[in-house]
Amino acid sequence: MIHQNRRKELLSQLDDGALVIISTNPEQLRNGDVHYPFRPHSDFWY
Repeated sequence: MIHQNRRKELLSQLDDGALVIISTNPEQLRNGDVHYPFRPHSDFWY
């Protein structure tokens, strides 16, 4: 319910036709110069 309430609150503050861009964390290094493959958190909803 917390996430639903936060989405509703955000949407209530936006003008019609507004766009919201939410970025994720920067790339994480596995070792040296090798990055982990990108995978959004399972709880992230588009």
